[in-house]
Amino acid sequence: MDTEQGWQSWFANYERFILHYAALAERENVALFCIGVELTRTTIEREADWRRVIERVRERYSGPIVYAANWWGEYDRIAFWDALDYIGVNAFFPLSDHANPSMAVLRANAEAVAEQIAAVQRLANKPVILTEVGFKSINGTSVRPWEWPRRDRACRQPG
Repeated sequence: MDTEQGWQSWFANYERFILHYAALAERENVALFCIGVELTRTTIEREADWRRVIERVRERYSGPIVYAANWWGEYDRIAFWDALDYIGVNAFFPLSDHANPSMAVLRANAEAVAEQIAAVQRLANKPVILTEVGFKSINGTSVRPWEWPRRDRACRQPG
């Protein structure tokens, strides 16, 4: 958005959209409701707007709520985790810069990722849910797991 009016319009429309689904989730006794997925710019720049959306969702839905944040530049920058029941992370962290890393490299890098997530968890004092995670069974997936190339092409190599 380029203007405050643009932001207000976006959030008004998003709130209308998400409240519809919050009411539906309540009616259907949904166990957990996700209020958004990878809306990075909005979550980083508009904390107060998200707090209002969360408050309004809680008026319609009585169960626990989560937001599914991007692994890159979002989940560790969100200031409103305290208003939610869970920290959601779409975890497509690269685990190597080589297409065929050893298990030792994958394990060490996965442990480093787990510690990064744990640091956010400790600060927010909320449980973490991996709302998305995935590594395709193809050569190079540890480099760019967020890429889902056609099955006849491997993931791009770094550089």
